[in-house]
Amino acid sequence: MQQKQITITSNTESHGFIYLLTNQTFPNAIKIGQTTRLPGCRMAELSNTSVPLPFNLSYCRFVEKDLTVIEALIHRKLAKYRINDSREFFALELHDAIQKVDQIIDQHFSFKFEDKTYRHKQHARWACLFMYIKVPFEYLTEPVKLTGDNNFRPDFWLPQQDCYLLISQDLLSTPVGRMAATYFAEKTGKVLIVLWDCKPGIEWTDGTEDDMVFHTGWSVTPEGEIDGTVMWGICDECGSRHVGHLGCAELGDSKNRNTSPVNCQCFSPETNWLLLKGYKIVGHIFDGVFI
Repeated sequence: MQQKQITITSNTESHGFIYLLTNQTFPNAIKIGQTTRLPGCRMAELSNTSVPLPFNLSYCRFVEKDLTVIEALIHRKLAKYRINDSREFFALELHDAIQKVDQIIDQHFSFKFEDKTYRHKQHARWACLFMYIKVPFEYLTEPVKLTGDNNFRPDFWLPQQDCYLLISQDLLSTPVGRMAATYFAEKTGKVLIVLWDCKPGIEWTDGTEDDMVFHTGWSVTPEGEIDGTVMWGICDECGSRHVGHLGCAELGDSKNRNTSPVNCQCFSPETNWLLLKGYKIVGHIFDGVFI
């Protein structure tokens, strides 16, 4: 296991979108910038009477933190393609620009574990947990194509749970993030689960371990429901690994949204020792101490 050393200081509260805009008026130029709002709003601002034709949003990617640092890093690494030092336009083919921008962002946050490079250390932590509790997963390296030029990249596809998983601390804390997540769930017809820290958390307690919730997160359904009390469960009867509302296999109020492959109706609010040991192992591997 090898951790990438990041030497750039950054503002961890800075999150938003890196975007690429194209314009038929400037066929050989791509604008690369950042915004803390919806990229479409920024595109509309730039598509004013000073340009003959409106801009097109050709790419956008949500950045969890270091937004301003990453934009500066992209501009610096692509400096030889920059048309004017005082403008954010670059002489690149769109496909090449998207590939280079994705690579720069991935390298900034990347973390290597078990001979695989993950975009973020938290992704590697979750992969480690899934390996231990035997949850099959696919780590996604390409964005999921939606409509037109729109795309969205979750971090994992979980085939047994039939849902996408995004590891994000801030996405659903903003109106822009909630819009992006619900749009993705609606267009794909799949549930999107949003989680963050791969370690135990307490949702409620009466002073006993039996009330510990090992991890809480959010679910976004294709019907537009957002619920903030989902957690992993492992059914003692059928062995199903599921993620759902308060430890149930079902997600919120959505009918037929059951993440158990055997459609079990199990409820597991009590301490799950397999999960607890999994979180301890993750803490030991990545932090050197048991949590």
